[in-house]
Amino acid sequence: VRWLPLVGACFTITLSFTGCSTTQKSGVAALIESSAQLSMGTLPAAVPVKGLPLSFLHQQLIGSFAGDNSGKQRQIQAVAERKGEVLDLVALSGAGLQLYKVSYDGKALDSTKSLLLPDAFNPWQIVSDFMTIYADSEVLRTAIAPYGWTIEQPSATSEAAAAKWRRTIKNAEGKPVLVVECPGNNAQSCFRSAQLQNLQMNYGLTAKTLAYEHNKSAQQSGGPTGATPPEHHAQRQDVLGRVCRIARRPLSGSCRH
Repeated sequence: VRWLPLVGACFTITLSFTGCSTTQKSGVAALIESSAQLSMGTLPAAVPVKGLPLSFLHQQLIGSFAGDNSGKQRQIQAVAERKGEVLDLVALSGAGLQLYKVSYDGKALDSTKSLLLPDAFNPWQIVSDFMTIYADSEVLRTAIAPYGWTIEQPSATSEAAAAKWRRTIKNAEGKPVLVVECPGNNAQSCFRSAQLQNLQMNYGLTAKTLAYEHNKSAQQSGGPTGATPPEHHAQRQDVLGRVCRIARRPLSGSCRH
């Protein structure tokens, strides 16, 4: 089994047996401290789930390390669902096995990981990368500011002139740690495709959206806006049904047994 720590998921290239798993509940503060000690380039503070302008997201994640010339694509399927103040993140291998499930409410993390993943698996990296891409800018800025970290991205007036939308998060020393680029000139384009660079761990992540639904309350409070494509509503039920069957447990209460 070869693994790659991307979006917090240590991606397995070869899966030859069905998954046993381990479950743990951890305080977010302890996971953040552990990530900082290991210089994982994660956010220094918990970001409230209210900072997410979406209720459902189905993605293909493609990861790579700088300097890796093997040419192999490391891919997983990922599903995110938000219900109130709880965010669930689930990843499936190409063979349909659940690699991890993380439930996050801004204070604690419940995580289940396949035994195929290494003991070094840290669920905070999953949440950190997800929030770095999709969280509302003001919510994210408020969370990291007490630690001296900053966020830079185009203002509303300058977005139209930009070829790509870019968000850069810098640490207390002013060094860029996380960079997000999306193919349009505004934050809404990240719902189609996004690229994350973790400059501290030298890995890249491309997130290609397969289906999504916006969170209406977030749109009203200044989060990214935009209509959810009608076909994505039906895809949501199909995707969640498949995830529930694999996970054998509820995804934010969406599974029905």
